[in-house]
Amino acid sequence: MNSRYKKVFWGVFFGFLLVFNFVSGVGVYLLTYRLVRVFYLGFYRSHDHGYFIFASIFMTTAFALWKLRNKLRESWKESVITTIAVSIALAFYINLVLNGTSPKFLFQIPYFITTGWIYYTLDITENINFNVTEFALTMVFILALLIAALHIFLKWIEFRHFRNKTPMPLTWTVVFAVLMLIIGISSTASINQIKYITKTPEIIVEIDRRRVRALESGVKGAVSDLQDYLDSYAIGDPYIIVTDSTGKQGCIEAGNASATGKTCQAFYNEAYLTTYTPFPGGMDELLGNFINHHTNKADKSPYTGQPLFVTTHTTEGEIVLTPVNDRAVSVTAYAEDINAPVFSLIVTIKVINQ
Repeated sequence: MNSRYKKVFWGVFFGFLLVFNFVSGVGVYLLTYRLVRVFYLGFYRSHDHGYFIFASIFMTTAFALWKLRNKLRESWKESVITTIAVSIALAFYINLVLNGTSPKFLFQIPYFITTGWIYYTLDITENINFNVTEFALTMVFILALLIAALHIFLKWIEFRHFRNKTPMPLTWTVVFAVLMLIIGISSTASINQIKYITKTPEIIVEIDRRRVRALESGVKGAVSDLQDYLDSYAIGDPYIIVTDSTGKQGCIEAGNASATGKTCQAFYNEAYLTTYTPFPGGMDELLGNFINHHTNKADKSPYTGQPLFVTTHTTEGEIVLTPVNDRAVSVTAYAEDINAPVFSLIVTIKVINQ
């Protein structure tokens, strides 16, 4: 690549850096939402790291303007733009100094930009799910659009300014497209970080590990609780449930309790609220009572705020209870991905009514 083409290449690259950075960033956000979450939020996890992205943008812009300084001086309008851009960059760095930012901050920028995504990926990969085929097709689609658009644009530039020269080969257009794709993904994270700093709703939302842990805690506690209810049901014992949102409790006994002697009065010294169908025909009633018990206890999904336990799976953040047979219940918990459970277990009756 001769010097003339190098000037064209870098001139176009830096000249359209900011505009195309934003446009391609929005496009990549719309088409590769999960890719951005996994690979480009590593160095944006705290407010301080937000400065890294602004600093890197201003440093890149300043470098671009410096590379094009001779070209910009040919027009007074372009000189004004240069002055404004440099002034903003200086104001930004002065603001950092006035806020007591350590000088080592500038040396940390390349480190976090280079390695931040690695830390982030290792930290949250276990909670991220994305379709590999969808990801690959999206990348091919975006690159194809970029290459087609850029090649036409570069051909137009060459036609206007280098009519007697050999056209730029498609290879360099591909290289340029890949660079712009990388910049686009980075700028998507920039948009999200701006939203984060201004305390508005995030454009890109990381899977909240705390919600996953809350869901896992709920399902593990439910397994132990459900085991007790199943065993009581199997041997015909009465059991206590919370009957309303005020915390009021009631006792439920088997329909044949008067014959077996296992009544609420005998066990808890209180009258029964209602009865359940004795084993093995009352599994659905048992699960209904169990779900009502936890709903009245205000056990809610950390994702939707709706009741945590259900019998029919419809949305994220649910724990689904499904009878397997007359002695076992399937307990399945779903986090953000409604098609991939984060927890699944079969709870089986351990005792047999004599």
